[in-house]
Amino acid sequence: MHSGLVARRDAAEVILLTADDKEVRLTSDDVAQLVAQEMSLMPELLLRDMTAEQAADLVAYLASLKATPSK
Repeated sequence: MHSGLVARRDAAEVILLTADDKEVRLTSDDVAQLVAQEMSLMPELLLRDMTAEQAADLVAYLASLKATPSK
């Protein structure tokens, strides 16, 4: 079993991006099913010890990664 974000998917393969920023390539024939995770990959209570400004900076940084074209 593999876990990660679907970076790319086509008839030939599925490419996952893992939490540690590694790519996992699987042939489509090897994928029985794709299941959405119920929990976020973000660690629990991550924001607990952050100031509002630090949390806003983190959200802005994560949004910038989404806007950047993938590798």
